[in-house]
Amino acid sequence: MQHLRLMLLAFPLWAQTNINTSGYYDAFIDNNVLNLTIRSENIHPIDDEDEYGLLLIRSDGGKLSLKIKWGGMYLGLGNRDVTYLIGEYPAVTENWETTDKHTVTVAKYPVDLIKIMEANTTASFRTTPYQEAPITYEFDLTDLKDVVEKYPNHFRSIQPTPIIEIVGNLATLSLLTFVIISVISGF
Repeated sequence: MQHLRLMLLAFPLWAQTNINTSGYYDAFIDNNVLNLTIRSENIHPIDDEDEYGLLLIRSDGGKLSLKIKWGGMYLGLGNRDVTYLIGEYPAVTENWETTDKHTVTVAKYPVDLIKIMEANTTASFRTTPYQEAPITYEFDLTDLKDVVEKYPNHFRSIQPTPIIEIVGNLATLSLLTFVIISVISGF
């Protein structure tokens, strides 16, 4: 009996993921919204506090956004250069917008970025806040692929189109072309 209790207590630890998911129905856009939050593996001291970074992915019915919350650090007015290193890919620097009192950066091309992240297990992001030293946060992406597979409607834009759908679209186009030609030629 003692072993069974120990197993039941330990089981949730095996099932835990490093990605926190939450969702709700938004009546205004008439769609479901899915939020993914990944806490950084490392901390950064900000105002004498050790702060984690957050990688935030949001999908409202397939429209994706990706943001990095820099532990509450004020980044400065205007856009910020963000450098990211994902898996074995070379580092890339892009100019991202800031939002949320200039403590969060918003990715320019979230779909492309999430597609690369899904196929890798780690990602690091770095920016330099106004008059401060650079901040780098590292994220564990091991479970991202599983989450993408679990919610296919939200990540449709990063998944390859199934061959059956491509064949169906081609058949529909061929049929429409035949009908239009028949109508025009008077058959």
